[in-house]
Amino acid sequence: MKNYFEEYHQLLNKKEAYPGVYLRRNHIMYPLVCLVNNIICFYISENYEPIPLFISRAYKHIIRYSDYKGNQETEIEVEKYKKLVLEYLAEIAQFVITKDIDLSLKELIPKELL
Repeated sequence: MKNYFEEYHQLLNKKEAYPGVYLRRNHIMYPLVCLVNNIICFYISENYEPIPLFISRAYKHIIRYSDYKGNQETEIEVEKYKKLVLEYLAEIAQFVITKDIDLSLKELIPKELL
């Protein structure tokens, strides 16, 4: 399982994964990159309890800005990143619900991801 998520973590953070402007703090997609990387950090540290909250926040961010495409040059890149993030959120959600954490935390995970 660990190698499986490591591959996702590498894909999500490759230079080509998303447009570089996503790393600007004032960019609309900056919070998504940060939320995903918080999930990765909690996973690596085996601190699974906060993960459902960050899954929920990342999912809500994608839904809230679902129409965001970027400019024509980056539109394909943007859609690929959002799709990859959604796949990752669904996989990490399935993983975290199997862990011994508070049920109320598990309930934070959007049903659409389960």
